[in-house]
Amino acid sequence: MPCDYEIDTDLRLVRTRGWGVLTCADLTANRLQMSQDPAFRSDFSQLADLREVTVIDLSAGDIRELASDSPFVPEARRALVVATDVAFGLARMYGTYRETISSEDQIRIFRNIRDAEQWLGLPAPNAHAAKT
Repeated sequence: MPCDYEIDTDLRLVRTRGWGVLTCADLTANRLQMSQDPAFRSDFSQLADLREVTVIDLSAGDIRELASDSPFVPEARRALVVATDVAFGLARMYGTYRETISSEDQIRIFRNIRDAEQWLGLPAPNAHAAKT
């Protein structure tokens, strides 16, 4: 499965990462595994790093289906980081579908991981490393 996740309970953050060819089945399986993880909390923020995705094999229907059932509460901040125009457009489509379900969803799409981290209120990478 070309996606995985890591839960940081101290930062109240779920980091997800996708790479290679990404499909609806991959995303659905990852979401199910993540939501069943005992450390997962629906009010945690999410940082989805999709910069290494080379092909997105999703239809508009797949994106609508994924958007219809989020494991996160609307107040949870969710940052999607993409590298290509196609990925940006599909991520924006996902965000638009989520907005039709809940206008309170806090989803933003970024091209730069540091901008996403700042929007999520995460400490600078070296600040977090100094604490551990």
